[in-house]
Amino acid sequence: METIKTIEKYENQFKNLKVANAKKNKYNADGAPHKPILLLSLIKLYEKGKLDLSNIDPEIVLTRNSDLKAFSKELWRDLGYERRFNFALPFYYLKDEDFWKMKLRNDFLSPIPKDKNNPSLKNLKERIEKVYLENELIELLENKKHRKRLIKALLSGKKVKWFNERDKKIVKQKMDL
Repeated sequence: METIKTIEKYENQFKNLKVANAKKNKYNADGAPHKPILLLSLIKLYEKGKLDLSNIDPEIVLTRNSDLKAFSKELWRDLGYERRFNFALPFYYLKDEDFWKMKLRNDFLSPIPKDKNNPSLKNLKERIEKVYLENELIELLENKKHRKRLIKALLSGKKVKWFNERDKKIVKQKMDL
């Protein structure tokens, strides 16, 4: 793996996450910060050895008291966002990013029923066998220097600024940067 090209590839993907635009008053950001917060939470739990990014089991991480949900909600709350953090949405919509892979259970063609626009946690738990990140990305996240670089990419955003300066300080503190 060519580390420089590879890390630049993922930095670019992290800075350009496909997110919904948000009105300034819903969050303290220009765009919906759900995906960045979920990714930051995944990285933090991986760093602590509490999560295998090559085999993320929806049955475990989407339960009410999972470490992933708890850290994501804690970060959301610390940032002071007005809206509730709907965990199912970023978990599902990360499918639009190249590095996020979903393996469905054999009985299903989609993570959500045909008559639904958005998934519920129940839909995701029963329809998705596992989610995983690309191996190249996981290898980068194993290295502390690369991990910090990717976290900073999530904080910066290119077209959409998910975090203002106050929020960046909060996230950096939570992520031990």
